[in-house]
Amino acid sequence: MGATLEIRDLTLRFGGVTALDRLRLSLAPGTVLGLAGPNGSGKSSLINVLTGHYRGEGSILLDSEQIDHLAAPERVRLGMTRTFQAPRTYRRMSVLENLDAACHAFRPLLRNRSVRRCETKEMHAQLERFGLGHLAHALPDQLTPVEQRLLELARAHVTGARLLLLDEPAAGTTEAEAHHLRQVMAEHVLPGRTAILIEHRLDFLRALCSELVVLQAGRMLAQGAPDDVFAKAEVRETLMGEPVHA
Repeated sequence: MGATLEIRDLTLRFGGVTALDRLRLSLAPGTVLGLAGPNGSGKSSLINVLTGHYRGEGSILLDSEQIDHLAAPERVRLGMTRTFQAPRTYRRMSVLENLDAACHAFRPLLRNRSVRRCETKEMHAQLERFGLGHLAHALPDQLTPVEQRLLELARAHVTGARLLLLDEPAAGTTEAEAHHLRQVMAEHVLPGRTAILIEHRLDFLRALCSELVVLQAGRMLAQGAPDDVFAKAEVRETLMGEPVHA
């Protein structure tokens, strides 16, 4: 089951610039929340505060436990993981080794040989599910951009994290590749988890998210079901440049 997440009056400032302004959100287990907004609206800043890479003001509760005082590794151990706009992998490790390393971030490192053999079989099975089985021994730099995206998603999946923070998982892909990523996420990554999904492809958000928030200048512009939010004139103007008529 996915985690619960509550954000209370979250504020982040860089000098005189306010990146997040008293943001409040509440996610029930299994909610997939889409996060949209123009560049600089605070989307990635929110993920960076949730993961502990930035320190803001306000409160963050994961499964009713306050975590805003915790360092990033401690938040990972509580069941939170993220992906990045530009996939981050271990470049000198194979695809299989990258998956194994992500798994170990959440599990004890000391195992006997029989357990390790079973886990290796499971990692191979996971690579097959993500369409990367034939690339198990390749290095990340040998993968195509969409294959690197799939590896990033596979790494997030095998952690077993209950809260996923996904920062533009389809960035830089073609429409066909984005459609494939969307299918993989719907089938393997998102079920049974709570997630925040940042994406500029609005069809991506509409297809995968049960709820949508639009940010503008660090503040919430709109929140609700995706179709209802996209129907708002101020959202269409912000996201698609459509003029608002009084």
